[in-house]
Order: sequence, then structure tokens, then C-alpha cells
Amino acid sequence: MHRLDEMLMIALCCMLSDNDGFTDMEVFAQTQLPCLRTFLTLENGAPSHNVFRNLFMALRPATLVEIIRDWCTNLSSQHIAIDGKVLRGACDGATGRSMVHVLRAWVGAQSLSAGHVNCEQKSNELEALPRLLDALLLQGAIVSIAAMGTHSAIATQIHNSGADYVLALIEEPRGCQKGRNLPRSSLPKLFVLRDYLIK
Repeated sequence: MHRLDEMLMIALCCMLSDNDGFTDMEVFAQTQLPCLRTFLTLENGAPSHNVFRNLFMALRPATLVEIIRDWCTNLSSQHIAIDGKVLRGACDGATGRSMVHVLRAWVGAQSLSAGHVNCEQKSNELEALPRLLDALLLQGAIVSIAAMGTHSAIATQIHNSGADYVLALIEEPRGCQKGRNLPRSSLPKLFVLRDYLIK
């Protein structure tokens, strides 16, 4: 018998060491046992690869993501950078194109991903962005998004969740009216969109 929290910690340490198979986890636990015992009890020694396999077959990924999200729930006054990522090594052998594209919310101060969603195939990140924002508790946070997220619906969704936002503009979009009397030349490329209305 092995403790769930200890097995998950071993698996995490193993993955951070660029190993991800169940056999890798067993070998990692066996070879690093003295080091692991400095912060884990591991009363029954190192778990076998079958124990790791059974654990990950029983885990529900969505539930685990919820637990991690609850763990870093207090995002108040935190900067959350939302950006798309292509998973390395997940590509179609025939075309060479990536098969897995995710949109993630990165909390820089904690060096932690607060959440992520998969982008649908043959779609852009804009489709996934509202789903990611719905999954986060943004009250009091500051959300920054690249130019792909510069839409009034996205700004409204962030504002309604109680957060502030910084949205990047490649150039001033058509229909952008200055909420304050600033000369056009003084508009920075990155600014708080709350001061502007996009029609």
C-alpha cells in the first residue's frame, strides 16, 4: 500500500526530470529513494510501475485539474497571462503539423498554470478563450491577452468576472474610439482596454 499524495509527488518529480512512463516512474522512485525520503515517508518503499499504472488509470484528469485550480484559487492581484501553446512532440507524422494546441492561463508570480483548455481542431484560440475565462476565478486579477483576444466580448467577460485586463493591439482596430482625449500618437501598443470602446 502506498499513499496517494506520495505517489503523485513521485510522478510529478519524475515528469519534471523528463521521464513520463510508468516504468520510468518506478526506476526514478527506486534510484531516488534516499532523496525522496527527505520529504516523503514512503513506508513501503518505491511503488512499482504497475502501481503507477493503476493509479493513473483510476485518476480522473478533470477532477485533478479542479483540485489544482482550487489550490491556486486566490488569483486576486495576480497577473494572469493567457497565451496559446503547441504541445511539443504531438505532431502528425504524415503532415508534420502539431495535433494538440492548448490555451493556458499562466500565473507568473507562482510559476503555475491556473488552467488550460484544448483548442478545437481547425479553429483558432478565440473559440477556446471564453471557455478558459469561465473556468477561472478572476476576481481582482489582472489578465493580459495577446492581440487575438482583443474583442469587446472578451473584455466584457473579463470585466464581468471582476478582473482588470490588458489586451495587446497590433494596430488600433477599426471602430476603436478613445474614451479619453488622448492624441492618437500617444496611444501605446499595449494599453488597458477599459479606457476604450470597441464597437
